[in-house]
Amino acid sequence: MKKAFTLIELLVVIAIIGILAAMVLVSLSSARQKANDASVKGELSGLRAAAEMVYDRDGDYDNICSSADAYTGKIITVLAAKPAALNYDCNPAAGGTAGVSAWAAKLDLEAKTGTYFCADSTGVAAERTSAWNTAWTACPAT
Repeated sequence: MKKAFTLIELLVVIAIIGILAAMVLVSLSSARQKANDASVKGELSGLRAAAEMVYDRDGDYDNICSSADAYTGKIITVLAAKPAALNYDCNPAAGGTAGVSAWAAKLDLEAKTGTYFCADSTGVAAERTSAWNTAWTACPAT
């Protein structure tokens, strides 16, 4: 004689599966945020490297914060397309007749509230927690 599952047993199994699925979804959201943060860090580090190629080519950082430059344009387009809540900012420093002499860019990180990733013309590419000033052309020390 075959014994079938009772309704209670089936409901318990479904409840356990539901709890496990909820735990997986929470972990997946955290992993997605960390992946987005890694993307931000990579893009800004790439911007720093591309900016140095612009400087070697032109002797200044003109158009570094716009999508018009051949080296940095694609990176700027990707950074500018990030969600507005991440507060992307790129600041060129006017250098007078010599063109733009310095720059800094930052984008907030999703997984770490109150933290942003900053890259600048001095070679810094790092996470920072201090308040960002929209006029800065170099990353703060901390």
